[in-house]
Amino acid sequence: MHIYRLDIGTIAELCDLLSLESQTACSHTIPVPVTVTAALHFHATGAIQTTAGDRSCICQSSVSKILTDVTDALFHRERECIMYPIEDVEQNRTKHKLYQLSGFPNVLGVIDCTHIAIPPNRKYHRSLTVQVFCDAQSIIMDVVAKYPDSCHDSFIVESSALF
Repeated sequence: MHIYRLDIGTIAELCDLLSLESQTACSHTIPVPVTVTAALHFHATGAIQTTAGDRSCICQSSVSKILTDVTDALFHRERECIMYPIEDVEQNRTKHKLYQLSGFPNVLGVIDCTHIAIPPNRKYHRSLTVQVFCDAQSIIMDVVAKYPDSCHDSFIVESSALF
């Protein structure tokens, strides 16, 4: 399960949480766990769709549809799964944990941006700049994944709901 960067129990929970239906491709049904693991393989490794499909024994065009369906399902559940601590008690607990880890007082989280490569088309190699905000336990509390690689990190922070 290291290929997917999640254990089998978490993958099973993810399959249930996303409420996906089995996909149909070339008159064969693709089970939800295969759908989810193909998408996880693609996202976790940055492999091309063909490689993710080969690993799951499905064609590239099915992987393309699967990626759209799984990614859309993830985004629809985003606000249920990624939450910023609102209550004072939660914020103080988070600040205390981060102080123990880093020695910095009054810090609620850690933020960084990175470039995520998008498989190239015929002419261009592209990437997105993705901003992630985590708490002391590396739990993601905010993600912004909509700006091209040309955007500066400070612009993304200032344009985010977190700011």
